This record gives sequence, C-alpha cells and structure tokens, in this order.
Amino acid sequence: VLERRGLQAAALTVWGMLVRQVPATLFGPYLCQIAAHLMDTNEQFPSETVAILGHLLDSNRQELKRHFHELPFLPQTPALERLNRIIDAEIGRKNSVEKLSQLLQGVYNDSPKVRALALLRLRDKLRNEWQELIELVGGPGQQVHAAVDLMVAALRRGCTDLDVKV
Repeated sequence: VLERRGLQAAALTVWGMLVRQVPATLFGPYLCQIAAHLMDTNEQFPSETVAILGHLLDSNRQELKRHFHELPFLPQTPALERLNRIIDAEIGRKNSVEKLSQLLQGVYNDSPKVRALALLRLRDKLRNEWQELIELVGGPGQQVHAAVDLMVAALRRGCTDLDVKV
C-alpha cells in the first residue's frame, strides 16, 4: 500500500495509529523492513514518515534499541537527521569495519527494499570513506581484511539480485 501514491496518506495514518496502539516490542524483528517501506513515503510525506519512525525509534528507544543495528541504511537527509543521530547514539561506538559489516548485513536481508537501501548506503560509504576502506585492502603480501571479502560478496549479490528494484 505504501508504494501506491494514492493510498500513501491513508496508509500513513493507519501506520501512525498502529505504532501507537501495538506494543513496540512486537515491531522489533520487523523494524528494518518497516523503515524501508516507510522510505517510499519520505519524499512526499516527510513529516508523517518521520513522526512514525520517531515514535518507534525515539519514544520506544529502550524497547527497540537492540534492533537499531539493522538500520544503518536510513538515508542521510535533513528530515531524518535526528533519527540517524538516535540510531548512531545507540550503535555509534563502532569502528568503520563494524559499521561496514552492519551495512553489509542489510544487503542479505529478505526484503528487496532493505537490500536496495543498504546497497545505496554502501555506495555512499564507498564514495565518502574510501580512504579508510582502502586501508583494509593492504598492500602486496598483506592479508585482505575479512570485511573486504564480505563487501565483494555483497556487491556481487547486489549485481545479480533477481528483484529489478535492487
């Protein structure tokens, strides 16, 4: 429903009521998929999208923070800046390799939306932090960091994904 433009406003109203009525712990295992689907509405309905995610991530931080590591793919936009800071505050004390590994987990998610968003975020990370990542490759005779192997495998999977949206 969130993919259908004509139904997005109504669907967001229902989602807003749902996340306020249902115990937050029930959303935990599905948090990354919920966030990925809500990204379809973020451009046209940013305040409603941010309100729903804000309720899940901020108001229910204690109940859901153990699932925040699944959300490193949220776009870095002004509307989502506060929510990204909340996520970073909970998972932020990780080095580049750990953050890269978390991001790569999104590429293997069951949801094509999560995979697509994770690949977009990986692309941005490669563009912006290439100097840090190049150190993982090493030089001749040095062992390549395991994170590089994971990244190559994830990129190969992304290139061969059967879902055309990925």
